[in-house]
Order: sequence, then structure tokens, then C-alpha cells
Amino acid sequence: MKILHMIRKPDDAYPLEVMAHQAAEGHQITLLLLHDAVLAPPAPSWVAVVACKEDAAARGAPATVPRVGYDEMVRLIFEHDSVMTW
Repeated sequence: MKILHMIRKPDDAYPLEVMAHQAAEGHQITLLLLHDAVLAPPAPSWVAVVACKEDAAARGAPATVPRVGYDEMVRLIFEHDSVMTW
């Protein structure tokens, strides 16, 4: 199963715990960073990470992960089996 996690806050550890559990079960995990989460420390290597380019630009976030626009974010939502927003 492909699961998309959309995170808005950089300091919440619980979503990473959930993602680790899901990855251990064999699910494919993608993490979409939104709002202040674009400033979060690097995610573990077992998760594919992308950031909203508008949020990253507004906050002056370093380009450490690929950035996507709104059209790409909508595509990600429809391409995954499940979407979780934190």
C-alpha cells in the first residue's frame, strides 16, 4: 500500500513513529512537508520526502529535498492509497 503523510509541524515525533511502523509492515511511505514542516530536520532514508515549494520559499528553507507545486501535490494525493494529515 502507498501511504502519503502530509505534515505541517516540524516538532511532532508521533507521525514519524507511525511511518516507521507502516514501513516495517512493507508499505511505501511518502512524506509531504507543508507549512513550517519544510524547516524540519532530515527524515530517515526509508521515506521519500518532498516539500511544498511555495511554503519552502516563503520560509527561506534550504533546498535539501525535492520541491513540488500544488499540481504535483494533488497528483500525489490521488496516486496514494491512503493519505494522513498531521
